[in-house]
Amino acid sequence: MDPPNFAENSLPKIEYNEKNRPMSYYIEDKKQYHAFKDEFISYVGADCHAIVVDDEILYNSYIEKSIRERLQDDLIRDKIITNPHALFVNLFKNGKNAKVIVYMFGNYPWFVAIYYNAERKLIDVEYYKSNAYISRFESPE
Repeated sequence: MDPPNFAENSLPKIEYNEKNRPMSYYIEDKKQYHAFKDEFISYVGADCHAIVVDDEILYNSYIEKSIRERLQDDLIRDKIITNPHALFVNLFKNGKNAKVIVYMFGNYPWFVAIYYNAERKLIDVEYYKSNAYISRFESPE
């Protein structure tokens, strides 16, 4: 039951041996896009520890920070929760494929990987359980 390995950027390395229920959403279908946003909000509003867009870290609670830095992180996370479209509209306008990773839980992470395909205007969401998560919560004792 070892905690995850951390990369140089202080985020857990995405090491996994299980991928769960991928989902796809077309952004031009309003019902699908709203369903995606609701699901995204549920993860970011839960025990989210980091959010990375492509290689840019938007939020990271894995490292120690000053009170000011924590407040800035909280403001970013709260803005994403209250208006996720503000994040995604910038990805959509860019016209390029993009990847968003949501790191869930602290010492035993699992990951939500969101891939935006600009050509197809499609969002694919995949869920990965880290080896640490599986050994802690799903292995027989």
